[in-house]
Amino acid sequence: MQHAVTEGLNDASEAPSEISGGDAVKMKAYIEAGDVLSGSIISDALACSMATSESNARMEVIVATPTGRNFTRCIVFPS
Repeated sequence: MQHAVTEGLNDASEAPSEISGGDAVKMKAYIEAGDVLSGSIISDALACSMATSESNARMEVIVATPTGRNFTRCIVFPS
């Protein structure tokens, strides 16, 4: 997941579906400008979540963990 955040914050390319791309980079630049209204913790969390979503949309490695009763399994889908 850390790789997805790092790539998402540095890669402004669009997803193949053209649904998303570049918003995490814009959010990072907004945070670095120092004009955030919600504070750094919330802004950083938002940037990281956007980066992960955009990395997922670009069909990089997806890691899915169940949120139901069984926490013993983890499924990894390589791209």
